[in-house]
Amino acid sequence: MRYLYNLIFTSISLLLLVAIYLINHHVSIGSITNWGILKDCPNWLSYSTYCIFCLLITWASALLFPKFPKSNLKSANIQSIESADGIFLPTYLAYIFIGLSVGGSMELLFCYGILIAICFTAQIYLFNPAFYLLGYRFFFITNSRKQKILLMTKRRILLSETHDFEKLFRINDYTYVEI
Repeated sequence: MRYLYNLIFTSISLLLLVAIYLINHHVSIGSITNWGILKDCPNWLSYSTYCIFCLLITWASALLFPKFPKSNLKSANIQSIESADGIFLPTYLAYIFIGLSVGGSMELLFCYGILIAICFTAQIYLFNPAFYLLGYRFFFITNSRKQKILLMTKRRILLSETHDFEKLFRINDYTYVEI
């Protein structure tokens, strides 16, 4: 079941690529659905809907966090905490450029599939930039065994303070979320 959740999280984290593609190619909801009132939907409403959809799907995926194994991390086992905010954004900016440069929908599906396969099989850190908009921040924590994990939390963390993390859920071996 954990593999299914990880596949879902990986797929959702790359939805922004699809939204960027649809916006760049001026694809309106009406041209996709060809259905009733949506047929004449203005582009700005379509573009807003794509972005809101990405955000809502990310929010819905966060509801799955409690399904993962519980964990905790005591301050005595934490060697260091560092912000991870600047590490992942350049990677996702690259996905935006892919979304801007893909020529057609078949190419988009192919690129999307390849990226999902690579990100899923790499099984390193799961990261979705839409979580920033939901209030999460990302930190690397190095534990006493010198293992570096990614922590997603809404808590304000000052790097100079000690912290205990009592309500962690392990998404994979390298990614934890605090609720």
